[in-house]
Amino acid sequence: RLKDSILIIDYKLTGLKFTELSEGFNIPSLEQKLAEYKEILNVPELSYEANLSDSLNRLRADSIQKEAKVFIDRYNQQKEQLILV
Repeated sequence: RLKDSILIIDYKLTGLKFTELSEGFNIPSLEQKLAEYKEILNVPELSYEANLSDSLNRLRADSIQKEAKVFIDRYNQQKEQLILV
């Protein structure tokens, strides 16, 4: 899931002209994914599942939060590169 999201960002942004590149950050699916990951970082309980034990839920939340941080960092790096162009 994370790798797919990162690949989508790279694919959408690689080789595009400057105007197309700036429009690439307005892709609704990327904006939605970014919003979801930010929400997961702010409210970790969103990743909890009632049928799992507390220890599994903590591991799951940690894993999903790491995924969210990587996605957000990568997104911000790509956006920063756009600003520097």
